[in-house]
Amino acid sequence: MKTKLLTRLFLVFSLFAVTMVAQEKKATKKETKKKATKSLPLEPERKISFNTNQGTWLSVDVHPDGKTIIFDMMGDLYTIPITGGKATQVTKGMAYEVHPRYSPDGKSIVYISDKSGSDNIWIRDLKTKEETQLTKSKNQKYTSADWSPDGEYIVGVRGRRNIKPYLYHKSGGAGAKLISSPNNLKTIDPAFSADGNLIYFSARTNAWNYNAQLPQYQLMTFNRTDGSTERIANRYGSSFTPTLSPDGNWLVYGSRFEDKTGLVLRNLKTGKERWLA
Repeated sequence: MKTKLLTRLFLVFSLFAVTMVAQEKKATKKETKKKATKSLPLEPERKISFNTNQGTWLSVDVHPDGKTIIFDMMGDLYTIPITGGKATQVTKGMAYEVHPRYSPDGKSIVYISDKSGSDNIWIRDLKTKEETQLTKSKNQKYTSADWSPDGEYIVGVRGRRNIKPYLYHKSGGAGAKLISSPNNLKTIDPAFSADGNLIYFSARTNAWNYNAQLPQYQLMTFNRTDGSTERIANRYGSSFTPTLSPDGNWLVYGSRFEDKTGLVLRNLKTGKERWLA
C-alpha cells in the first residue's frame, strides 16, 4: 500500500515517459471556422503532428481509482494508463489548456483554459464531455485549481503580480477571497488536505527577478476554520508544489538539491522528512 502511495505521489511531480500517437492540432478548415469565436478568433493555418515518448514541464494528476493519469502537454490534455501505454487526447484546438485535476469521484476534471479569451477555470464532465466555465474573468490570470475533498468547492489562484486564492462553489458565483494581505503575497499550487480544513500553497513575496537567490517559494497553509495562515517549510532550496496523500498521512513537495530538483516526503503525523527522489 505504501509503495502504491509513494508511486502516486512521485508521479504527480515526475517527468515521465509517454507513448503517444500523432495528434492533429487542427481539424478541417470547415471545422476550424466553427470553433473560432469572438473571444478567441484565431484560426490555425498549419497542421502540426508529432510523435513522442517523453514530456517535460507537465502537470500531472492520478485518477481516484489509481488506474489512469491525466496530464497536459503543449496546451492540450491527455490521459494514459498508470502502467504506461498509449495516450488518449482529451482536449484539442487553439485553446491553451493546462493543470488538470480529477474530481474526488473521478467523473470530472477542473483545469485552466483560455478558450474564453482569457485564462479561466473550467470544469469538464469526462463522460458527456460537457464543459462549464466556472470563472468569467477578462483580464486576470488563473494558474491552477484543486477540488475540495467533498467535490463541492474549487480553490483557484488568481492575479498577475499579486496572486491570491479564491474559493468557488462548483455551480459558480463570484467566489470568496481567502487571503488579502500582505499585498505582495503570491500563492500558487493550491491543494486541499484530506479533511478539507487546510489548503496548502506555494507562497512568496515580492517580484521574481533574474539571478534570484534561494530560497524562493516556501509552503504555507490556510486554515478554513479560523482564517489563519502558517508557513510550514523553511528550506534553502525552496519548497513548492505541495501534494497530499488521500489518507492524509503524507505530504510530498519539490525542493532544489544542489543543481537538481528533488522531492521531499514528509510524514504529517511525526513531521519527519526524507528525500524521496
